[in-house]
Amino acid sequence: MHALGFGVGLHTSGAYPQRLAAVLPHVDWVGFDIKAPAHLYQAITRAGGPTTSADQAFASLQLVLASGVDVQVRTTVDPTVLTDEALEELTVLLGALGVQDHVLQEVRPDGTSEEYRAALAEVRGRHA
Repeated sequence: MHALGFGVGLHTSGAYPQRLAAVLPHVDWVGFDIKAPAHLYQAITRAGGPTTSADQAFASLQLVLASGVDVQVRTTVDPTVLTDEALEELTVLLGALGVQDHVLQEVRPDGTSEEYRAALAEVRGRHA
């Protein structure tokens, strides 16, 4: 794409740091999804094992930051997991890592379970 004069952007949650490292030299911009502080990651991703999804995401974020590629870090705020305190903790952590562009996005219940929509409505009702 560069040969045609186009920039290359990549959107990722950083699940595969080694794969990301291989493509970073070929991109101009990264939109990076960080879901939560590490201790809350599994509550959102429901994934874990010997290497947690948080380990992979934060390792990938470090690769992006070290590469010098422009990056925007995004967090979709799921209020059933992320409290105001957790968001503040994450914002401080990302700033300490060198993130300069962190955007918060509101979670959308489209396509989720009835159980999740009910939990989300309850949390939002408490904050209204």
